[in-house]
Amino acid sequence: MLENLRSAIMRALFGAGLGGEIADRGINWLSSQTREAIARDPQPVTEARLEPGETYTIIARPKPTRTERKLAKRQSGLAAAERKLSRATAKQKRAARKLQKLQRRMKRTRRGSRKYRRIAAREARAGARFDRLMAPGKKLRFVRRELGATETELDVLRSQSFRRARQKLIGSDAQTDTTIYS
Repeated sequence: MLENLRSAIMRALFGAGLGGEIADRGINWLSSQTREAIARDPQPVTEARLEPGETYTIIARPKPTRTERKLAKRQSGLAAAERKLSRATAKQKRAARKLQKLQRRMKRTRRGSRKYRRIAAREARAGARFDRLMAPGKKLRFVRRELGATETELDVLRSQSFRRARQKLIGSDAQTDTTIYS
């Protein structure tokens, strides 16, 4: 009944052609998204298999503290800076192409010949130049060091937060939902 009424209204508003079909699909999508937002189906987290006598306790991640949020923001900024600084420059790409070209020429040349030795010497110089250009600069080394320190500090804070949450759960006499399967 409602479906017939809706389709009649849709035909009256948008017509029976392509516009009506698109509007109908849009309304179907919108209604399903609204239903999904309101109904909130349970989300699968894990597929753990318990043996008789085992327990399975879930501790939700505690709300991050101000320090954790600040460190997480710093970490993402440092990671972005590290990506930007470690991107290959035009000079590095050119040196890599030159080295690759010389290595291909060396493969095609007979070992031990005068031409081979000459190309090998050029290839060694090009390899040394490539290594020099690819060595991380002072700023990139600093950013990587800071990123490592920040990640370590953030991991420590998060593990302390989990430990506090676990102690709160275990230490309290509150009712917990623990199911023991036998």
